[in-house]
Parts: sequence; structure tokens; C-alpha cells
Amino acid sequence: MLEKGEPFRVTPADLGTDPNPGWNKSLRVTYELYGLTIIRSWGENSRVEPGSLVPEPLDSPDSDPLVGHWLWNSNQAIFTFKADGATSVAWDSGRWEFLSEKPARTYKLTWKSGSTDIVSLSEDRKSLSGTHERSGGKISAVRVAPN
Repeated sequence: MLEKGEPFRVTPADLGTDPNPGWNKSLRVTYELYGLTIIRSWGENSRVEPGSLVPEPLDSPDSDPLVGHWLWNSNQAIFTFKADGATSVAWDSGRWEFLSEKPARTYKLTWKSGSTDIVSLSEDRKSLSGTHERSGGKISAVRVAPN
């Protein structure tokens, strides 16, 4: 299914098997990407977007240093930040905007779901850390793919 590059649902019909009829199941995929082990899972009837597993290449290498693919530590999901200010993850999309250079390069992430995050880029440009504004929870990410 992933080789076809088409979305699919985690259902017995789409997967071609039902190892335990009548019980809710999940699909778990473990893979290595840029030296990191990624574990993703979806509940039964969830939609899987193949592009959420392997990030697409991004265009301009001289873009803002946020541009690229990031592995969010809280849910092992790959977030993509594009040069045009768009951002996306398998279940949401939104916009990012640069806020300030000091004390650290800081960004505001505004999601279509209504949530907002404020993150700062590390000096080596390999990690992000910040706060989810709605919950106040800490968030962090590491860069997994070059621009």
C-alpha cells in the first residue's frame, strides 16, 4: 500500500487481513529514518497518509532555519515546515511565523485545529523547544531531515 503512495484506512478490508475478528485493532509501523527509530501507530478505521511516514524533500536550502522536517518528541510524529510559512503533520496543518531573534530564534505555530505553539530554535539549529499555549505543556523536537 505504501509503495502505491495512496492513503488507506486501518481496516481489515484495506489491510487484507483480520487477525482477531470483532476486536478493535491498531496498526504499528516501526522504521528507521535518518538514523532515528520512528514508531507510528494508528487505531482501527484511522486514515494513513503515506507522506506522513517519509518526508518529502524541501526546496530552498537558504530558507529560514526552521524549514525542514522535525520529529516531535511527544508523539513521534514528523512535522514539516516549508519556506512559504506552511506547516503540517499527519492530522493537522497551519502556518508558522518568525517572532524574534533574541534571546533565541523564536516562532509561533498556529494550527487549523485552533491550537498555538511557541518554539525556539537551538543555537546548533538541530532542536526546537517550547510551550503549547492551550495546555501550557512543554514540547520539543529534533531535526530529522536536511532542508
